[in-house]
Amino acid sequence: MPASYFRVFSYNSLLEDIDKLPLEDQPALILISDFDEFKNRLHKALRKVGLEDSEILIGNVSYFDFEAYGSDSWMDNGLKSK
Repeated sequence: MPASYFRVFSYNSLLEDIDKLPLEDQPALILISDFDEFKNRLHKALRKVGLEDSEILIGNVSYFDFEAYGSDSWMDNGLKSK
């Protein structure tokens, strides 16, 4: 599978909408069932192409659905206001 296949992602598209697209226009959808194993393989692949351990930053992220709080809401996500 060419690397170009993974350059277009779904960005919150519904599966039903994606299924309606021609196969060549459907974005990549990646499901990871074992994130620790995925991180290990990614780290190994990046080292194999020449990156040093100090150049590889892999970490977990959290996403917030700000729409759930309304259009006039504000949240500092634990950061201190200046």
